[in-house]
Amino acid sequence: MGAAHPNWMDGEYFLFHGRKMKYESNIFIASINTHKTETIIESRWNDYNPSISPDRTKIVFISDRSGMNEVWLLDRENGTIRQITGYFKLHGVTHPFRGSFVCGLSMVCLV
Repeated sequence: MGAAHPNWMDGEYFLFHGRKMKYESNIFIASINTHKTETIIESRWNDYNPSISPDRTKIVFISDRSGMNEVWLLDRENGTIRQITGYFKLHGVTHPFRGSFVCGLSMVCLV
């Protein structure tokens, strides 16, 4: 597995993106104590550059799942993923994204 850009959650766990075999870039969590790695986000899209919220309940990351590289948010408590910035492509046409925004994460602070 190739890996890049670790983002520490605390003194033991860190997030990173990498590839498993032929798959697109996915997001993982690993422990330096147990040496175990777990897939947090696995999809057919490229998901990368994860960052954890201060309360550790959300992970913000970049993904091309809308057809363009945009910022997405994973709620760790309920598993939902939603786009929080930019544009999306639908039937080959680019449209502005009009969703809610999140403040307080290391990558994004929009209102």
